[in-house]
Amino acid sequence: MKRLISFPLFALMAAVLMVQPALAQSPQLTVDGKSNNGVKLQQLKIDVAIYGNVSRTTWQMTFVNTTPRILEGTLTFPLKDGISVSRYALDINGKMREAVPVDRGKGTVTFEAIERRRVDPGLLEKVEGNAFRTRIYPINPNSTRTVIIGYEEEIHLGDKGNLKFSLPLNVKDTVEKFLLNASVIQSADAPVAEGEGDALHFDNHHNTYSASLAKSSYMPNHPLSFLIPKPTDAGEVMIQAQGNKYYYFINTQLQAKAIGKPMPHRIGLLWDASLSGANRDIKKDLALLDAYLKKVNNADVVLTTFSNTILNTKTYTVNNGNWSDLRNVLEHITYDGATNLGNINLNPYNADEFLLMSDGHQTFGEKTLKLINKPVYCINSSAVADYSNLKLIALKTHGEMIDLGADDTDKALVKLTTRPLHFIGIKAEAGVEENYPSLPVAVGNTFSVAGITRNPNQTLTLQYGYDNKVSLEKQVTLDLAANAVEGVDVAKLWGQKKISELDINYEANRQEIESLGKRFGIVTRNTSLIVLENIDDYIRYEIEPPAELQEQYNAIMKQRGPVEKPQRENLSTSIAMQTQLGQWWDKETEVKEQPKPQPQVQPDANRKARNRRTKTNGQEPPAVAEMQVRGSANANVADRVAEPAAPTGNQLAEVVVVGYGVQRKVSVTGSVTTISPASVDNALAGRVAGVTATPSQGATGANSQVNVRGVNSITGAPPLYIVDGVAVSNINSINPNNVASINILKDASATALYGARAANGVVVINTNGSRRAVADTVANSSPVQNGGINVAYNPVTADYLKIIQKTAKAAQYQKYIELRTSFSSNPVYYFDVADYFIKTGNAELGRRILSNLAELDLGSYELYKMLGYKLKQLGDVDGELFAFKKVTELRPLDPQSFRDYGWALEDAGQHQKALDVLYTAMTKSYNPDADGLYKGIEEVFLPEINRIIALNKGKLNLTGIDKKLIKAMPVDVRIVMDWNMNNTDIDLWVTDPNNEKCFYSHNRTEIGGRISRDMTQGLGPEQFLLKKAIPGTYKIEINYYGDRQATIAGPTTIMAEMFTHYGTPQEKKEIIVLQMKKDANGAVYIGDLDFKPEGKEVAAR
Repeated sequence: MKRLISFPLFALMAAVLMVQPALAQSPQLTVDGKSNNGVKLQQLKIDVAIYGNVSRTTWQMTFVNTTPRILEGTLTFPLKDGISVSRYALDINGKMREAVPVDRGKGTVTFEAIERRRVDPGLLEKVEGNAFRTRIYPINPNSTRTVIIGYEEEIHLGDKGNLKFSLPLNVKDTVEKFLLNASVIQSADAPVAEGEGDALHFDNHHNTYSASLAKSSYMPNHPLSFLIPKPTDAGEVMIQAQGNKYYYFINTQLQAKAIGKPMPHRIGLLWDASLSGANRDIKKDLALLDAYLKKVNNADVVLTTFSNTILNTKTYTVNNGNWSDLRNVLEHITYDGATNLGNINLNPYNADEFLLMSDGHQTFGEKTLKLINKPVYCINSSAVADYSNLKLIALKTHGEMIDLGADDTDKALVKLTTRPLHFIGIKAEAGVEENYPSLPVAVGNTFSVAGITRNPNQTLTLQYGYDNKVSLEKQVTLDLAANAVEGVDVAKLWGQKKISELDINYEANRQEIESLGKRFGIVTRNTSLIVLENIDDYIRYEIEPPAELQEQYNAIMKQRGPVEKPQRENLSTSIAMQTQLGQWWDKETEVKEQPKPQPQVQPDANRKARNRRTKTNGQEPPAVAEMQVRGSANANVADRVAEPAAPTGNQLAEVVVVGYGVQRKVSVTGSVTTISPASVDNALAGRVAGVTATPSQGATGANSQVNVRGVNSITGAPPLYIVDGVAVSNINSINPNNVASINILKDASATALYGARAANGVVVINTNGSRRAVADTVANSSPVQNGGINVAYNPVTADYLKIIQKTAKAAQYQKYIELRTSFSSNPVYYFDVADYFIKTGNAELGRRILSNLAELDLGSYELYKMLGYKLKQLGDVDGELFAFKKVTELRPLDPQSFRDYGWALEDAGQHQKALDVLYTAMTKSYNPDADGLYKGIEEVFLPEINRIIALNKGKLNLTGIDKKLIKAMPVDVRIVMDWNMNNTDIDLWVTDPNNEKCFYSHNRTEIGGRISRDMTQGLGPEQFLLKKAIPGTYKIEINYYGDRQATIAGPTTIMAEMFTHYGTPQEKKEIIVLQMKKDANGAVYIGDLDFKPEGKEVAAR
């Protein structure tokens, strides 16, 4: 008969079990990358149910938004090795709704699509290490959201008579209400509380012991634990039927004998000095080393410290257990940079064994150490680790994975100094299959295995031994009548064990892991749990709903019948776009360097007319004195004023004419006049005191004349004109209807701001479309004129950069480390400082600092894109490849992810693979919701695909490429803009030498320029093409409308790639990478591309 749980084998034994904390650290909810940022934990309810040696724990957390703003929260829930989340629920309209499994890519796309509608989806994902993350949106002002997360954990039998359950609470804030309910099912004796858990009092009801603990205004910052006495016995068996198969779970106790190993004479010590290395418990690391080296007594230790590169290698001698010199070095290590295990080659060490002190996270570069036939002991003391990677390294080298979060120093020392007993396999009758673990694994005093059998009544023989030789056998009897259980999902326990083993070699097993995750509702690297708001969403996104909605779902689906969800045919769409591009490219455009005058096309910075295309008719505007004159529309960009040095609108608003009774608030002694839009007519009529204007006489190209009285009266030369931050030689192209204000500077105020060239005064004109966003960092810390490319100049503005800049060069790195404590989670800090070090001649340190971006948030595609952009600019091809390949793993349903990766392959010279990746990314069908975000992206892919083909004629396999898509289309100018943040709206603006601006609503120009389709929600890109360029300056700007998400990645990072002679052997390219300032929007000047005939110009940067 079935039972809940019984323990027929526990009659004679008193075993102690120390259940290691399931939680590696306490859950943490962050908003905008910061904890306690307007949201706090209000209530915490924890339910624990123990069935035999398996515990099921559920956390119910209620968070309150204490701000008047709608917020999105990110809850991170770390668990120890081998445990996975198997339950997730979220409150929807005041009622808890259970999550259902979905593949990770589909879950992400579905969540983001629904989130844009500002409704209530929930998504739980596994991130790097054994941590789980859920995004909660919205958390309404002064309202609460409730989340439930549950997991199962094995409680292994120990060696002294009791089970010990410990709940590792480490919550740093006071919660209004705390409740713990604990129950032990069918226990022979009452559990006993210990330590802080002494408030738990267990009551018995039919051999089930229960206890509760309720607190108000309580800070649960210490473990709650209790002991469970167990009768003496050698093991426990649970069996559960599913169809014609039976799942079994066996837990056994062993009397494992330790066999000593020879002590090493030469040890390779591999010490992770990356930024995340500082999160390890270094005291535990050093305590284990102290115990081990004293045991070894005499040896040479070859210490290698590493982060993104190998930092240092040096040999130390241990005499009579004295290792003080080595210890002193380890105690003073600076932790900085990403983690790149792939730089380590074990061959040169000539060591007997290796100790790898690391969390195992591979955040940068290749994942595999160059191993040899010597054991590697992987030792981790971090709360969050890549256990699978560490296990794989240990497995390949016959070493061991030692978790100092689970083992104290004494237990860890035993693993280092002895040959462990291993489980080798199962000897059984026919019908027993898929036992996990199936690989040899080290065992202690207890061991558990799960499997499937067709015969639930038989005897199994578990085999153990040393060096893969059987030296111990233990028989276990399966008896369905005695061992059948309810209340424990044995099949799920089996599924968790199988996933844990398959995950050691994730890449080879990812499809099977996904299938198991969906089947059992277990969160894996590629399986998530999702909660949707209503039945319509489950139907729309083709996701099976939870049980509460299943009946309604089935009725609707039955009534509706089979419906094919329309998908865009991306191949046919690509062919259509290629036809359109081909027609554009074939069209002969009459290029005029000075076309007839036309109104200046100005984008609407407020996007009020995004769907209206501005037309130019080439008619001459009426003659207007001073600001607009008949003649050429060419404004002849003469020079570029460094925008940050120019006065902003706010500065100029504080400037008036001193002689008329109003003073400038800043310390400038000259006369300055500010003219508001209402006074523009007066200015144009010459009625501003001290300024005279003379209209041109209508001759083509003639300039209007403006003289500022009181300056350079001998020469009568014109003033310096600044239009929207740009110095121009004349002002004929300005439409007076677009003028927002005119500022006239005279005397010292002019030269103080603009230098000697302002000796004749300055006329500063701001137009209606000139509101400018601010870039935190542009690619240069001083003005750059790279051949024909002028890149915008932004001086050092951040306080931390100013401090570093003032520090002696030899001490600047240490100053960066000191300042880092205040900016440790701010990616902009690392980005800025890295850029500074690289530009001041210390590329090695600069790249180490930059690589920290990969350590800040292990699951952030935004940070990896940000890192990839900068590495691409620096020409670090290997780093670029790794970063963008990582993005494809994190965002597999975005075509832009594969476009970035394809271009990284092309940069690496892997032309065939690059072509294949780009073609597949362009032509395959995506989830319709993702597809809609990138409608028109084929226009960007096609020039890139055809460029690779054109430049590698006869070297590529083109059998998989539709011939209709192949057409060489070289262009004189190509500019592409990408960004790293989703839900972001940025426009590319390109103004040609004729002063015609090409942008989203004026996407074709007189000289043949074209802008690709406007991307307003996804990750871009946007592209400008010009087949035949006229000589002159092409001004490049972006218009930043802001992003609509808050992540640790900070404000948006933008990459602009600028090419000349694109798709030809004469092709040249420059890259600009810049960061926007948080909450800024408007226009940002990127730089100039000066195109000259005969290929003499240098393309962008």
